[in-house]
Amino acid sequence: MPLSTSGEISDLATVAVTLCRRARRGGMMRVFISYSHSNKSYAERVIRQLKSARFDVLVDRDALQAGQDWRNELLRLIRSSDAILVILTEAARTSEEVTSEWAYALGVGVPVFPLRFETTSRASRLDHLHSFNFLQHSAPWGDLINSLNSLPATPRDFIVGLEKVQTAAQHIRENLDFQTNRCFRHIVSHSLTEMGSQLELLDEGRQYTVPATQYPFYLLSAQQALHARVKALALVDQEELFWQQGVGREINETSHRESVRVFAFTADSDFHRMYETLVYYATVYHVYAISYEHLVAKFGAYGKDFSIIEVDGDQVLGSYSGSAREKVIRFSADTDEVIDHDRAFDKIVSVSSQIGSEARGGVAAMSQQIFEDWKISPLMLRTAEMSLYIAIDDYDEYEERHAYYVDMMNEMLTLFRHRRDNAFSGPSGRCRVLELGAGTGIFTRRLAAENEVDCTAVEIDFACSNKLERNLRAHGNATAINADSRTYVADNEDGRFQFVFSSFADHHIKPEDKVRYFSNIKQNLTPGGRIIVGDEFLPEYDPKDPDEWRAALHSYHGHIIKYSADRAEEYEELGEAKEAHAHRELIQLESAALKSGLDRQGDFKLSRSLYEGILKEQGFNFQSKKIGPLDDDTVGGIYVYELWVDDSHSRRHHSIES
Repeated sequence: MPLSTSGEISDLATVAVTLCRRARRGGMMRVFISYSHSNKSYAERVIRQLKSARFDVLVDRDALQAGQDWRNELLRLIRSSDAILVILTEAARTSEEVTSEWAYALGVGVPVFPLRFETTSRASRLDHLHSFNFLQHSAPWGDLINSLNSLPATPRDFIVGLEKVQTAAQHIRENLDFQTNRCFRHIVSHSLTEMGSQLELLDEGRQYTVPATQYPFYLLSAQQALHARVKALALVDQEELFWQQGVGREINETSHRESVRVFAFTADSDFHRMYETLVYYATVYHVYAISYEHLVAKFGAYGKDFSIIEVDGDQVLGSYSGSAREKVIRFSADTDEVIDHDRAFDKIVSVSSQIGSEARGGVAAMSQQIFEDWKISPLMLRTAEMSLYIAIDDYDEYEERHAYYVDMMNEMLTLFRHRRDNAFSGPSGRCRVLELGAGTGIFTRRLAAENEVDCTAVEIDFACSNKLERNLRAHGNATAINADSRTYVADNEDGRFQFVFSSFADHHIKPEDKVRYFSNIKQNLTPGGRIIVGDEFLPEYDPKDPDEWRAALHSYHGHIIKYSADRAEEYEELGEAKEAHAHRELIQLESAALKSGLDRQGDFKLSRSLYEGILKEQGFNFQSKKIGPLDDDTVGGIYVYELWVDDSHSRRHHSIES
């Protein structure tokens, strides 16, 4: 059914779609019409069609009132519009007013769409913009309206803020002190430059920074204006010192009832001092407490102040950054970063102690729970807390270049393909595999890329596990689980796994825990299944001689460090700075691994004879292959082991020569 005999917006569906989209936007889209007054008839056609499609149409002759500062008011109208439509004719080409209107719109970031009603002779910047040709027989009203509807809405609060900046800039120019006092002018100009630099960061990514002292006021504004829900981790008396101030009280009083805040304490005396205050907070929102020692031991990199501010599903992460002198709060809308912190926060809550509004008088018992009871948890024995001594992001980026590592992983996958047949596949032909100590997923991603594989990757270190989960999001057949390899048992009906893998992970298990570890592996393995291990081993040493043990550690790690140093030098000579830098970073990682081994913290490498002695005690058959170094048997090296269990009384143990 045509809505106009001229064919303008002849499809009823176009209007229906327009109205539906407008409802979702929460209001009418504002469109400014720029035209030469000699082209009034063209403008009236556009105005009539847009109003029939429920647009808020602005033209200067209607919007400007007598007595107004018409120039500034015109610019305000343009800034407040969602789009500018330019009636493009020869008269508009030569009009200074029309040119200044669309040029200003482009300058402040308002989309501009030329509507060609006449053929023009001169070129301009408008020729490079997407335009709509009204010279053709069928006017493109539907395309124009759809294009306008596809534009993101300009938030009103953004327009208000922009208006204040524009007005303030004009007042600054007119300020007598600004004009005559060089010192005053420098300070004000420097402040404006800083603000501009912060805004420019939005062009480089999805983050925005403000001085850290301003954070409580931004948080308060979000709670008051948007009724935001907040998940926050607060390190007591470290970064956020505003809680005892007036703004801190306002934040608590305006908090959403479903907000959650975890307070981390370095000492039980601080907890005792704040206990009554926490109980009061708990009458307003959900409050938890944790010891800072527990927080860092379990969650490593997430032991910091941060908050997740959420409004109707839209989330922003706020976290502190910068030096002590130039501390800022960084707001990030990066989806992966927000999800990572949201997941970490929920885990932190799960091990924290909830403060109840009815819990007055229970401070002693609560303090015991927060500061002492967590230490007896078997998961907190630090068997494999790699993030305590290794920078996880650096590990994830550079570890793949570790000497012989890629060759080791390739050998593990070759062995997997060779051993895999129908006996190791499920009813559907798919193969269920388990990787223990998966780290950040360097090997896991290769494993998940194999055909017909369902992969479960277990990692105890929370920082590693979080990175692992993030790295596996692109693999629908791989699942990351934050759990202890010594105790993990699949809790689904599919049961056991046909293959169990360990890549650079067995040496993170303490020698005294290896019996428990291998016993649990057998619990997860199907009858006839295989275990494939790739790991680092020290040269032979007497375990009763501490000096021999330390020498063995230095011998192996020294070889790996020298390997990386040689590669760095080679790449520097070739002019490949990025690879040279990566190998220098590996030197730092390997040095940290050496130190952790010497400190007996998280790294417990053994010689092959000691390792194989444990395998024999556990009843494993095994065979091994050396990956590297192939020209030196004095420094230990990297090996791939294949383990299996059968019912025969004879055991087979041998090496495959490379």
